[in-house]
Amino acid sequence: MKRTIFSLVERGTGVAVLTLLWLLCPNGTVFAQPDKPPVPLPAGPLIQKRMPAMAQWTISTVVTTPSDKADKSGKAETAARTTSESPQPESAKSAKALVVLEQTYTKTQDIVRMEYVDGAKQQWTVWSAQGFQILVPPDGKGCGEVTISLVKDIPNPFQINFTATDFPGFEWISAGNYQDVVEYEKIPCMLFRGKVLSSITEEGKVVYAPVSAYINVETRQPVALQYEQRVILYTYKAPPSVVLALPSNVETLIQSRIKSLKQLTTLPLQPF
Repeated sequence: MKRTIFSLVERGTGVAVLTLLWLLCPNGTVFAQPDKPPVPLPAGPLIQKRMPAMAQWTISTVVTTPSDKADKSGKAETAARTTSESPQPESAKSAKALVVLEQTYTKTQDIVRMEYVDGAKQQWTVWSAQGFQILVPPDGKGCGEVTISLVKDIPNPFQINFTATDFPGFEWISAGNYQDVVEYEKIPCMLFRGKVLSSITEEGKVVYAPVSAYINVETRQPVALQYEQRVILYTYKAPPSVVLALPSNVETLIQSRIKSLKQLTTLPLQPF
């Protein structure tokens, strides 16, 4: 292979140096470097559906702020676009982004507690146990049942069916939509890309939206989920040292619901 280097330098004027580097094959054609092939799908499960019996993690939902979109430099827009399109995206944190929701999950055995703080700095709690979800307001006095979401693709974060998985929203990933092993926040991740249900129009047309998932290669735990304009980030903490116990009002409501459901499914001894 022949190498021809052309350099043009104007020393006295401070003009920038222009350097052209041509790599020529023996036949005189330009030599093109081949693209790096994707890493084969690593062996093992695609995702860890369950956290350990004692675990704690945080889910942060991030969106681009309106002021970022109006940034004349376009850096925020570029960063957000890179996160959703590039095989090796910048983190949503590297863009000027806004955390619109942060939820802390604590799991001990069969009980999961989700806590979040609203815009008024008040803490709400959702208890998940025995197939029910009970919402407790900031004052802790009342409580009410939350209907579990029937939509598997990107479910409502307050309507999670923990009887199926600790990480809903990833049911669509498969070996068929695996892309490559990339880094996300310096974590080696398996990248999956697909489309999930976004909405249904008044005419009954189903609209799908692109989605990307980043799964830690080593732990198989979710790292990030990119869906439309949202980036959902997963952070894992030290496990709790104390086993959770349901508040008395939550326990009472769950037992009442269990009793009601049992009555509905039990046939009377004398129907007439």
